[in-house]
Amino acid sequence: MAIQEIETSLHGSSTTGFKRSINAGAMGLVLDTIQVTQYTKPEESTVRELTANAVDSQREKEIAIKILSGEAEAKDYFLERDGAKYKDSNWDASYYDLKHLNTSKTNVELEYIEGIGTGYCDKFIVRDHGIGIGGSRLEGYFSIGFSTKRNSKASLGAFGFGAKVALSTRCDYYTTTTVHNGKKFKFNSYAYKIDSLTGKFDLIKKTENEHITFSDGSKIYYEATDEKNYTEIVIPTKRHHRSKYKQAVKAQLLYFHNVTYVTIAEDGYKHQEHFKAEILYNSDKLIVSNNNQFSKPHIVIVKGETEETATGVCYGFVDFQEMEMQQLYGNVGVKCPIRSVIRDDDTGEETLLQEGVEVTASRESVVWSEHTRNFLIKRFQEAVVEATTLIEKELQVTDILDWLGKCSGVKSTMENGGNVVLHQLSKVIDTNAISPTFGVKGIKLGHPETFFRGFRVRYCVSEYDYKKVKTTTKRMDFKRWSDFNADRVYFKATPTSTKTDLYLNNLVGSFITIELMDDEQLRKEYVVNDVISNNLTPGLFTSSMLLRDCILAELKSSKLLKNYDEVVVPDTFSKQVDDEEETEKVAAITGAQRRKALGEVAIHVMVPNSTYMNAYTKGSLRPFTFSQFDESLADVQDFDGEIIYGFLDDTERLMLLGRILNDQCPDRWPPYDSRNSRLDSQNKKFNNDTIRVIRISKQIEKHFKQNDRFKHVSDFFQKVEDHD
Repeated sequence: MAIQEIETSLHGSSTTGFKRSINAGAMGLVLDTIQVTQYTKPEESTVRELTANAVDSQREKEIAIKILSGEAEAKDYFLERDGAKYKDSNWDASYYDLKHLNTSKTNVELEYIEGIGTGYCDKFIVRDHGIGIGGSRLEGYFSIGFSTKRNSKASLGAFGFGAKVALSTRCDYYTTTTVHNGKKFKFNSYAYKIDSLTGKFDLIKKTENEHITFSDGSKIYYEATDEKNYTEIVIPTKRHHRSKYKQAVKAQLLYFHNVTYVTIAEDGYKHQEHFKAEILYNSDKLIVSNNNQFSKPHIVIVKGETEETATGVCYGFVDFQEMEMQQLYGNVGVKCPIRSVIRDDDTGEETLLQEGVEVTASRESVVWSEHTRNFLIKRFQEAVVEATTLIEKELQVTDILDWLGKCSGVKSTMENGGNVVLHQLSKVIDTNAISPTFGVKGIKLGHPETFFRGFRVRYCVSEYDYKKVKTTTKRMDFKRWSDFNADRVYFKATPTSTKTDLYLNNLVGSFITIELMDDEQLRKEYVVNDVISNNLTPGLFTSSMLLRDCILAELKSSKLLKNYDEVVVPDTFSKQVDDEEETEKVAAITGAQRRKALGEVAIHVMVPNSTYMNAYTKGSLRPFTFSQFDESLADVQDFDGEIIYGFLDDTERLMLLGRILNDQCPDRWPPYDSRNSRLDSQNKKFNNDTIRVIRISKQIEKHFKQNDRFKHVSDFFQKVEDHD
């Protein structure tokens, strides 16, 4: 429904008082306020209000045809209410004539005609082929507050102000042409009066035109016509407002399926403007499209129908700050009817007809009241249900593992954008709250740890261990549905086998194992758990175990479930694992043990520091560094040149010596080859055929003292004592 709360103020106390009225001298001021100054966005409001009226007229035509032809009853689309403000809105079959209703044209036509000159030289036109305006409605059309829509369940309007909105653009008047049941009326609407453009006499036919008489005795003349019913409104506008009208159409009407917009340039060229969004998903609550106007959740005011094709007006972004909510993202239109109530004229008591959002009388913006806030919060909660329903449509399978695989796949597409609709919905909902149901036993998808209560579920994945230089397998608690693969689930009852895990990792990649917990494990996990918050109440424990039994039965009947215990590891693979373990044992001995076994010693050769910079930079201030090489002790002792050695605490002395010898020992790098990086071992500055400057451990000094050509670095420095 779209039956709005027409009056928002209470009537007052039960005591007798003075009735409020509008002062006759202030009538012009009131008319200006209602028709002009209440609108802060005149062009936008003109497009919205007049298009909505035209769409309502088209819809009323469709409803009238259904009722008059017997396909529907008036109560399906109209309420029956008494009272002065509702009397013009009740269903009146006499107003319609099937032979005058246009059944071939169903679109509302918007046109913008670019004129030549200045001032109000352009024209914006709204044309519908609906029911037309005639009879008592024509008289009401000229007054403020008249509406035929307050009892309609399928209309966007209700206040009776919108038809005059064109005056808010500050044009002097707008022109209306309407045909109703063979009568054609044409008139100009000014702020304070109406001028009929059809005179008393037809100068061409030289006959007196027919007329209808209003309640005050005034007459309005019309032309007899064979044209079908329609209404056309022409608004003069300024040329520099062209872009405003175009933007108003694009921003507000992108969800109107039966509206067209044509611009006619000054040279007469017609262009069909494409402003409608491609709708990807449309329900009675939400709409997802590929539009470029809105990047965040936005409000779409609808008539209240539950039909998926329901037309709606875009009212801009949801103001999450006003709602005291966290900002949400996602190109999702939130369909909102306008909150509707009936208020008793005597008591002021309200009866809620339709929950929804509240809007200002100008309908330019949403009122961020508690009613609006509560309604939108409910809409976002309902979005979770819709997303769940969409997921369940893709989960029509009977195998539980297949179902779990599809569930994880759908959730994955929500995150990575594979499914555009679900991806946009995922931005406005908590995806963890989505719980599709499997079969008739009420098995709902939840967090893996909750879903598999009573089972020990592990995710097994292979990893390369760089320290051990081998591939290993890692078993982890299964916590993410994104890791689930229905073709790689193994049920196991025997202890874990490293060889089996490695073989399966090599064969299929990552996989999942499921074990049934025994009573002791169950009690420890859920009854006497160290983490008290993980413990289940007796009732929840019992229900969880019943659910576990249901899941177990479904798992056993699954054609995709594999048996871990029946996996046979080939002998060749088993031997390969054994060989790697043996190699690992050999590699596990320390460097000292390996050198001792091979008769080697650790030599730290001093080489120029490639990162050494001067003191004015942020580089290293040490000119040399040390690189370790393992060498045969015999080769070291057979060296024919001179060796200068030191220990770790002699590092500074060795470097000082290097700086002293620097000019005598120029850098000796091999020729540069761009294909290979230079290694420290290739530098011959202090590691050549005649001299070596090295650092060793004190444990092997005894091997160096035996050779006269090997000198400790302290031999090159003299200790000077200062005697007073």
